[in-house]
Amino acid sequence: MTVDLDKFQSYSNYLDSYKKSIRHLYDGLTEKKITALDAAFPMLFLMRHFLEIGYKGNIYHLAKTSDVTDGLNDATHDLPTLHTAFKIQFTAAAAVANISKPKTKEFNKYHRKLGGLVKLFDRIDRKGIAFRYPSKKGSTKSPQGTIDLEKTYQDFDEAKEALIYLEDFMVGNLAKFDQKKDWILAGGIWNDSGTWQDDKKLIGGI
Repeated sequence: MTVDLDKFQSYSNYLDSYKKSIRHLYDGLTEKKITALDAAFPMLFLMRHFLEIGYKGNIYHLAKTSDVTDGLNDATHDLPTLHTAFKIQFTAAAAVANISKPKTKEFNKYHRKLGGLVKLFDRIDRKGIAFRYPSKKGSTKSPQGTIDLEKTYQDFDEAKEALIYLEDFMVGNLAKFDQKKDWILAGGIWNDSGTWQDDKKLIGGI
């Protein structure tokens, strides 16, 4: 089986591929095809990276409307900073676009769910480095303690909607979203060239 790595990907496909990979790991775990110990590090690493890239891409998108600069320093790996900037950007963009209060309330609900995941990953992998190595790396300690993988995945599966379907908060209804419309996935609707090469410039530092 071969894959052409030089093929350009849209930002939306890139983010979606992480979502699917996380799901495959979770399915393998629940079907007992892989142990919790084997699944833990790859699964948590992909989740954290998904959050970071999802925040960065959506912040860039919202900044086109909000005219606010919060979160545009794409070199940061700090999830709490990105989480806060995401809310600031959405609030400013929603005001400019006259987004209804019900939609803003719905966004805030998902943003709070994301906040729970951010607290978890900030505790166990603050700099986005801990899951990349099997032991301590410099001043970064390897993750310790116990974690409920099933609950973490369920929380992630629900909260990720705010990053994947952001455009729907702006122009549609989340409950009526047609998942077959790839163009509405995070990044797809504002990616001018439709190439991964250009997207990479937007989300440097990954």
